[in-house]
Amino acid sequence: MLHEHADNAYFVSRVALIKTKGPEPRLLVIGQKHVYMLKAGGKLSTSFSILELRAVVSPDETTVSLSFAQPPLIPAAIATSVNSSSVATLDIKTPAATNVITCLARAVSVIFPDKPADSGEGVKFVVTPPTRVKKLPVDALACGNYALAMAVMSSWLGAPLREDIMWDVENLFAVNSVKDFNVVEFDEVRDYRPLLLALKYNSWFRCFTASGPSVDKDVLKVLAVVMRTNGHLEKLNLSGTGLKSEFAGVFEAMAANPYLAVNNLDLSGNALDQASCDALASLIVSLPHGLASLNLSGCGLKKKTAMVIVNALKKNSHLVSSLDVLDLSGNDLSGCTAGMAAFLAQPNSIGTLKLADTGVVIEQVLSALQRGSSSLRTLVLDNVKFGAKDAKALVRVLQGAESLKALSLAGSKVPVASLGEIIGAIGNNPILHEFELNAAANSFGPDGGRALAEALPAVRNLSKLNVAENELGDDGVLALVMALTQSTCLETLVLDGNFRGKPTKSRPAAMDALCSLIESECPLTELSLAGNAKAALKADTLIFLDALGANTSLTKLDISGNQMGDRGAAALSKALQLNDTLRSLSWDENGTSQVGLQHFKTGLSRNYSIKAMPLPLIDINASLRDPEQVYALVNEIQASLFRNQNPNQFRASATGLTGVSSLNMVRAEEFSRIVQRIRATGSGADLESHSAAIADAEATPAAQTELAFAAQSMVATMEVDLKNMLDEFASQVREYYADRARDMQARLGELFAARLPSVADTRDELVASLADHTALVQVEELSKLFRGVTSELVNLGGETCASMVDIAAEHVFQAVEMRLQDALDDIEGVRAANRAAAKAAQQDAAAAKAAKAAKDKKKKEKKVKDKDKKKDKVKSKDKVKSKDKVKDKVKGKSKDKGKAEVPDGPDVKLEEFERKEAALEHKNRARVAAAPKRNRRPPSRRPRNRGGPSA
Repeated sequence: MLHEHADNAYFVSRVALIKTKGPEPRLLVIGQKHVYMLKAGGKLSTSFSILELRAVVSPDETTVSLSFAQPPLIPAAIATSVNSSSVATLDIKTPAATNVITCLARAVSVIFPDKPADSGEGVKFVVTPPTRVKKLPVDALACGNYALAMAVMSSWLGAPLREDIMWDVENLFAVNSVKDFNVVEFDEVRDYRPLLLALKYNSWFRCFTASGPSVDKDVLKVLAVVMRTNGHLEKLNLSGTGLKSEFAGVFEAMAANPYLAVNNLDLSGNALDQASCDALASLIVSLPHGLASLNLSGCGLKKKTAMVIVNALKKNSHLVSSLDVLDLSGNDLSGCTAGMAAFLAQPNSIGTLKLADTGVVIEQVLSALQRGSSSLRTLVLDNVKFGAKDAKALVRVLQGAESLKALSLAGSKVPVASLGEIIGAIGNNPILHEFELNAAANSFGPDGGRALAEALPAVRNLSKLNVAENELGDDGVLALVMALTQSTCLETLVLDGNFRGKPTKSRPAAMDALCSLIESECPLTELSLAGNAKAALKADTLIFLDALGANTSLTKLDISGNQMGDRGAAALSKALQLNDTLRSLSWDENGTSQVGLQHFKTGLSRNYSIKAMPLPLIDINASLRDPEQVYALVNEIQASLFRNQNPNQFRASATGLTGVSSLNMVRAEEFSRIVQRIRATGSGADLESHSAAIADAEATPAAQTELAFAAQSMVATMEVDLKNMLDEFASQVREYYADRARDMQARLGELFAARLPSVADTRDELVASLADHTALVQVEELSKLFRGVTSELVNLGGETCASMVDIAAEHVFQAVEMRLQDALDDIEGVRAANRAAAKAAQQDAAAAKAAKAAKDKKKKEKKVKDKDKKKDKVKSKDKVKSKDKVKDKVKGKSKDKGKAEVPDGPDVKLEEFERKEAALEHKNRARVAAAPKRNRRPPSRRPRNRGGPSA
């Protein structure tokens, strides 16, 4: 039987059931869920759920009477499958009556351990003497015993037992300290009654969420029953359900709950009808502690329903001191501006006010804020009609604001002429610090960019500026960005969608200005240049990406939607390989194909700073022609991101840990080339004298690895130490909370006794009840909370170690580089001296040789001249002899005229003879001069190629 009901027995005993005919023997079984009466032979006689137990009466130690009835606060419409609907009583005789009472008290208390005694659903114990009712310690099960309560509810309602949900709550919710009960988180729930009714008195969960169109109206019906009794839920999120009139029952139940703890109510996105608005207004008026947050954005409030809500806000006097967040955006408040202004004009503690797209008269609302809302931190006035008078009213608010941190005027058509006054009011208020201004979608145009450029340089307290979708154009962006290079406070700039249409002549200058901005002294850390179909930078993005590699200030960048293509992906890849400060990157919708993803994957694998990056799913989806390859690229991209997020891996690379910048890797390669030059240039003695410098240079890669391992070891040590420190701190915090809880218990007891003297004797019981039922903060919850802090602290420590490694590496490289350069200069200096000496010797030898050659030449020339002189003398003598012979011949002829004639040849005249002799001598000299010289290069000794081609 117990197995059939999935029940466990607390008590089993033979008893006598008193009836009109007399006592009948029965077997009484008290389980976790039911009370069973069995006849002889084990046949079930009757059973009742523990939830139906209403009273236990025992006048003596042998008699006990049990009364059962349906829980009074669960309507019959909810308990449709419950069989018993009338009161039933079991009169029992047993010597173990006291044990029966004790087990019943335990069974009741373990289901809802935090049920108030005066809840109306408690069990009344009338026992004589009262000391027979013993309080046993209640087992502290996971999540306020929710799983057991759900099992009991399922059994009572006859609903299927969802053991999977019970397991999730006991194992997932408890371990992760999940305090938000979200009905959408559970799959395929057909019957929400046991899930929600188990929350009637649950003290674990602090938030209830049922948002989205998948929420059924039955959820709200059961929720109304829960909110009638629950005193621990602090936040109710019922946004976007699409329901209307079903909310009225929930609001009415909340108004009737004396233990209601809800202070945060989110009803956004629900078209509330008149009945729901009336019930909500009644709830707002009745709240004894007010509300901390009320979100009614997009609830379709019109003139009548809006007036009901605004009047309710004015009637509850607690709201002016409790309400911190009020969101009425997306409702028509045009007919209740005066009422809204009257509410805001009271001294109040509203920190966030959102009146976007409400149609209120801005001037009246701003005037009211100036009088009453001194605590205002965030003001949202998006999509409202903004004129010159409204701008002046806003200027007055800004001039007197004391706590304002953020102002949003998106889509409000703020006049360009008023921009200077608004910016000036922000800058001239010395109380405002780190101010955020959202002026997106106001159609400022280029004139607006120039107006902002004139006003912003003087502002010293603006940390975030959003001017997206303002059609600034190239000229407007150029003027604005050039002005921002002088800013000393701006940290976040949003320029999305301002490069509309075709590029103008100013586009290159505008992109250069953006490059100058991130290189200037402006403390800009976040920049958004996202585009869209009508405003895409395309190839102009490359100009900015070229400057991104050397940037050391940006930590967050958004360049989505610019259609820069694969060239842009390649440029981004190169920038990431050089940049080591960027932490977050968004770059989807850039027309990137598989080739571009491959480029990006390469760059990201060599980058160790990017820790947050939404996957470019739109581009990935468009490039799924080769799914396996694309999936592989995506997995590698995700692996690189995981590596960067993991503090245990410190700048790992494909060849091992480096921990030094790519610049130092390049310098290490340069050292290797210098060492090769030294070895190729120097002699043995030179290398010996500079062996230490060479050894240090060759040990540089090993030194890099040791630096990285030192950093990794330090980060690992920091992680362990920080975890231990935070665990110890969690224990200290838990003890602190426990001490404060004991102090609070004592203080409440004292106040109780002082204010209510007639019941002061129950003070100890109150203190004991507080001690038993107060949910103290557990060490496990604090440890989980600190777990994320540990990761962030380790990341910060890792960045510190990385910086120290870079500084150490820079020092090492400079020292080694100096020693290597000295060695190279020394060796090359000796070699240069030797070369100079050898060259001088060669020059001396060449000079001596040239002098000797000149001397020999002179001697030779002298010999030739002497020889020529001798020849000339011989020739002159021969000429004289020839002349004498001719003369003698002529004389002889004259003497021998009378003798016999002998033929002597022809007669020759002396002048003709001399002329022929001179011509002959000249011809001989010309022949000698034309003859080849005998001291030229000798002929080659290689044999002539006399046949066929050369081998």
